[in-house]
Amino acid sequence: MSRLRRIYDGRWSAFLIISGIAHAQQAGTISGKILQDNGTPMSGAVVSAQAQRATAVSKPFRADAVTLKDGTFTIKGTPPGSYRICVQPQKDPLLSTCDWGLSPTLVTVNSSTVTSVPIIQLQKGAPIQVQIVDPLKLVTAVAGKVPGNGILVGLWMPSGLFLPMPLQSSTAVGRTHQIAVPLGARVNVSVHSSLFQLKDGTGSAINPQKGASVSTQADANGKSQIFIFTVLGKLSQ
Repeated sequence: MSRLRRIYDGRWSAFLIISGIAHAQQAGTISGKILQDNGTPMSGAVVSAQAQRATAVSKPFRADAVTLKDGTFTIKGTPPGSYRICVQPQKDPLLSTCDWGLSPTLVTVNSSTVTSVPIIQLQKGAPIQVQIVDPLKLVTAVAGKVPGNGILVGLWMPSGLFLPMPLQSSTAVGRTHQIAVPLGARVNVSVHSSLFQLKDGTGSAINPQKGASVSTQADANGKSQIFIFTVLGKLSQ
């Protein structure tokens, strides 16, 4: 290797090291605390910091943290900028802050500083549950092999956006999806499958092309609603 090349490589390596140090120094930290609706600390909630604006030189950025037993969280390595803080509770029937437009918290992060987020207290919602009864264990047979295990379960929100309904539990002969909805909110429960023939709680077969769409209003007092669908067999492909 020539002397000139060694000098060039050395300078380039030094530049990369200095750039890396400078980048690390520029990153900030976001910290805060999450409370349940009754004012007690919310542990195990997923808190996301999502960059509000991306430019040609600034790619979309998101970082997550999980709250501790005392409800606190710390998100490190956030570049300077404006962030939306979203909280996804892992305990029903508390509402996800950003999914329902509940005035999500906005913060501005500066270089090498700790930005404290005002305490976020979660709101209570009404549980909506969809039970998929699978007596022939057909869904179990394709578990992990096809997206959503062959059945898409979710809600059409008042905003017109579709929100997948998280899987709460599963057995060999059934699956339960559940989500918290704002008290009194009107939504459409949606169940669709291009792989299985389904029937609803009245015994009517579901059109595979259209799927099932059930309009409902969440209980104003937070009571749970349950919708049951049964897998009858596989559709001809």
